[in-house]
Amino acid sequence: ELLKGPAKRFLVMLKDLSYISSVGIGTFIGLRQDVQARPGGELALAGMTDAVRKVFEMSGFVRLVKVYADEAQAAEFLTR
Repeated sequence: ELLKGPAKRFLVMLKDLSYISSVGIGTFIGLRQDVQARPGGELALAGMTDAVRKVFEMSGFVRLVKVYADEAQAAEFLTR
């Protein structure tokens, strides 16, 4: 639903996610493609636990999106 609106920047807060599988990474890859298909579209992730961050790092996904430690750091991404 969010992708139907005019937003260009999307932030996914992951602080409550304790585990992610390869299927989950695939979902994020598809989301990134959908977001980048929009003019000026950007995707960012924030608030990952160490375990989830490790999976994102191993997959290489963290090189494709902006990653913030927490919501406060990500606030600038949403307001620029």
